[in-house]
Amino acid sequence: MWLRIAWLFVFALASVGNASPKTEGIKILTDEKRIELAGSVSTELERYRDELKGSIEYLACCEAGKAYESLIVLKADPQAIYDALVKLGSKPGEPAYDDEEGKHVLPKGDPIRLWVRWQAGGKTKEVRAESLVLRRKTGKPLKKMDWIFTGSRLTWPLDEDSEEQILEATLLKNIVALHHADPSVLIQNPLAEAAEDNLYEKNAKLLPPPGTPVTLIMQIQPKKEKQDAR
Repeated sequence: MWLRIAWLFVFALASVGNASPKTEGIKILTDEKRIELAGSVSTELERYRDELKGSIEYLACCEAGKAYESLIVLKADPQAIYDALVKLGSKPGEPAYDDEEGKHVLPKGDPIRLWVRWQAGGKTKEVRAESLVLRRKTGKPLKKMDWIFTGSRLTWPLDEDSEEQILEATLLKNIVALHHADPSVLIQNPLAEAAEDNLYEKNAKLLPPPGTPVTLIMQIQPKKEKQDAR
């Protein structure tokens, strides 16, 4: 947790001057209602493994995000990802929070189904994103589920002359969170257990090696659709 505070201002300062969304590495498939995001398996996971005791807090971040706590690092800018999801008809909601009485309120927003695809041994491998995440207590992967498009929250940019608020995700560069402590992300874990920290670790048996090119697929889901297998 101490690393989050230590890196907060570093990431924010690194974002200054990024005036327009970076659309590199993003493919929008309108008919299929999905976007495909180019990225790679984080090479930073092992750097702070001792401090974090192997725990992960994000499924995906962008460059200059918390790659040391993320499975995947994406090329596209958070604003470009947000714009693509909205263009396909997905509506953002709001991040999880604790109300005045201390009750934990789950994240709200449209459901997004996630897959990860990569090449291995000359063949294409594609899995549900949940299968890459293990519960530390049980060693078992997350169940198949749809994630929640919370859409980040608005904040004032570092440019003092600006009169318009921006997505906080464009400053901190984190995209899909496994926990509920970060309201800046675009997508949050829907599970109530995510109110706690340090619950998850990578599925080392399934996750490809660090640096492996991968594609994170975000599929828009109807609100009332059951969370069945693909």
